[in-house]
Amino acid sequence: IDKELDALGYYYERKRGKHIGKPKAKRIDAEKAGQALFAFFNNMPAEAKNDKKLIFADKYEEIFSDQITANEVLISINLFNEIEARKLKKKKEITSSPKKYKAESFILHSTYYIMYAISELADEQKISKKQENYAQLVGMYDKAIELIKKSIEIEKSSLKASYSHAQFFK
Repeated sequence: IDKELDALGYYYERKRGKHIGKPKAKRIDAEKAGQALFAFFNNMPAEAKNDKKLIFADKYEEIFSDQITANEVLISINLFNEIEARKLKKKKEITSSPKKYKAESFILHSTYYIMYAISELADEQKISKKQENYAQLVGMYDKAIELIKKSIEIEKSSLKASYSHAQFFK
């Protein structure tokens, strides 16, 4: 992966600061890459978000298998970055309105779940999870949000106790 990414002009950082002088947009943090791969290709968003230690321990061989290429790393990292950018943009809107906060604050907790939902939608629509399909995958964002919203509604209706997004996404 390191050599493939290097050939494409990216810098894979197994250790923080390894490529400190290189452009930040071209640096790929190994831990973030592992989390993104874990959620998007291994269908494990909860573990990607809440159990990072698995990435470089028990699940390492599964996440960074021989089938994983620079293409998979780039699509998952680029998708992660796009979702994070949308989250930051939406955060101001959500936090400025109590009504919006109640309805949409789950977005602040669900990056890896959005990635997982997009992955499932891509599988359902038989869209290959490749960099050349990036626009199609990003185009599934709104549908992924709707699916998560429905899951939350189901969870809320089944609970006798109070609901919290933070708890739900654990």
